[in-house]
Amino acid sequence: MSEGREIAFPLPLAPFEEYMLGDDHSAYPMVFFLRLRFSGRIDETSFETAYQAAVSRHSLLRAILASKGKRNLEWVESDQLPSIRWVERGNSDALPRAAPMDLTKDPGVAAIGLHGDEGTDVVLQFHHSCCDGLGAFQFVNDLLVAYALERGETSARVQLKPLATDRLGQRDRFDLTVGKLLKMIPRQLVGLLGVGQFIMRSPVPITQHAPAPIDGELPEDFPSALSFRLDASQSAELRAVATRDQVSANDLLARDLFLAIDEWRREHDRGTPDQWLRFSVPMSLRTADDRTMPAANKVSMIFLDRCGKGFVSPKHLLQSIRDEMALIKRNDLGMTFIFSLWAAKYLLRNLRKIAKPTACQATTVLTNLGSPLARTPLPRDQGCLIVGDTKLAELDILATLRPLTGVTFCVFEYAGEFNVTMNYDPRVLSARQAQDLRDTYLRFIQQSLQDGKT
Repeated sequence: MSEGREIAFPLPLAPFEEYMLGDDHSAYPMVFFLRLRFSGRIDETSFETAYQAAVSRHSLLRAILASKGKRNLEWVESDQLPSIRWVERGNSDALPRAAPMDLTKDPGVAAIGLHGDEGTDVVLQFHHSCCDGLGAFQFVNDLLVAYALERGETSARVQLKPLATDRLGQRDRFDLTVGKLLKMIPRQLVGLLGVGQFIMRSPVPITQHAPAPIDGELPEDFPSALSFRLDASQSAELRAVATRDQVSANDLLARDLFLAIDEWRREHDRGTPDQWLRFSVPMSLRTADDRTMPAANKVSMIFLDRCGKGFVSPKHLLQSIRDEMALIKRNDLGMTFIFSLWAAKYLLRNLRKIAKPTACQATTVLTNLGSPLARTPLPRDQGCLIVGDTKLAELDILATLRPLTGVTFCVFEYAGEFNVTMNYDPRVLSARQAQDLRDTYLRFIQQSLQDGKT
């Protein structure tokens, strides 16, 4: 594999990219957000230079869509590099109102810098057709390194490493060979059962509502986010409890979110026990060779369904999640969704047809990005990255919302702490309802930590 070779445009859309584009609507844009919270004031000129340097390294984030024939689209290179909008906002903590992204005109990343009394926030907006969460952090890694270099960083280990841009042409192949596919087919038969369950079950949104017209406008307070973090001591306890129970931390967090949503719905009279709650759980399909691949989508989705009787015993619920996740990993069922997209592409020719904005596909999304900046080669202060003359104090990550999935959760680790960002649709949940749901989830996690001490 050669490193640094430029990808040749035009580039066909991968099936996952086309699916994300088909699920993109003006009232429900297929976008996600990262908020980088710096404790010092960012130098605009240096950051703008670093931003454009980072964008220039990630082909799909500077590409736009162009027509190929009557029905198809393809990626073409844009001559323009995006700029950052800078705003003075005092002590406001609110996220700036976002707008949909038109990939036929604009690249798939946008940025706004918000200068406050105690530092600068940089809010990055990504279109999901261009990259997934881990791909976005590959871009952020370059952005932070480039800014540190602009501000005079001299350490030999702080450098922009060559990217394996040629892997973008293989991003929808998942390193599969004929031999690997043949070995995978028997295991994928297990996945067919999951496909049948996905079709036969009808999950419900967190609260029954009619979705907004998909071609309407976004609300003024989009995006709306709430977050919480577990300090270093609590995070260590969470890992210890998971180890003791022979589960992953993600299994534990999924169990507690199921319990929190079930309790929240019962207390707010939002449903009946026999209704299915479905979690959409993104699963990375990256390999070690993809660590230097530019930002892209190399991800699939798996789905966890539970209903009333599944919540009676928290212990059994946790064990069932652990066993299901083990089955998924053992049988490579993360590929089932990808194979389904390939089949739909072959049969329908256009994956935009399968998006169903009038049906609830998942009650919520729970995505765990692990420690996305663990490999960033910058100095640290108590785990926080020192970026030139400032420090990256905090992060927020807001996962994508879609019709009838009115709330999503993103878990990640930074500076040794577990962080949870909740992105909610203000057309579905009021601020008070969202806060109650956030607090309920935190309470269940804290109860798990307390139970771990007994």
